[in-house]
Amino acid sequence: MANGKNGKGNNGSKRLFFRGATLGSKKVDAAPLVAPVGRPPVPIDWDIVRRAAMLHCTPSEIAALMGLSEISLIQRKEFPSVYKLGWERGKMSLRREQFRRAMNPSLPGSTSILMFLGKQILGQRDYWTGELTGKDGGPLEIADKTRPDFTKLTFEEVKQLEAIVKKATPQLAASEEVIDV
Repeated sequence: MANGKNGKGNNGSKRLFFRGATLGSKKVDAAPLVAPVGRPPVPIDWDIVRRAAMLHCTPSEIAALMGLSEISLIQRKEFPSVYKLGWERGKMSLRREQFRRAMNPSLPGSTSILMFLGKQILGQRDYWTGELTGKDGGPLEIADKTRPDFTKLTFEEVKQLEAIVKKATPQLAASEEVIDV
């Protein structure tokens, strides 16, 4: 198959011309003459990205706001640093509002939503460091007022009580359970 103006084929090989190289008697530069591939990148207003990240928008929400695909946005080398900066400034803004509300509780707005967002975004928690212990640091004893104290009974009284329980509950007497005193 013939290629080129003179009708002679080049056997499928491509010739690249470089600037600065010599081709016969002509001198050309060393950089290849290659056209850029693909569309030019869409300009992005990074201030809008940062402000949306301050509101803790997701990358897909920011891409929708900008009219881009999420991949087009997150593949840009500037995105991670701008997004992180906005995210951290959003956390500072929330903390600042919590502090402002703490200093002046009469300000309008919901304190409970600031508490909720603080727990979700800032990792704040309600801590209780108290510990309940019993006598001399031992386990806590729970007094049950309805439970009888059998330690005050004599051995004979316990035997009489056991006989009364067996007589009143025949299903226990049939099972031959031993009540250990």
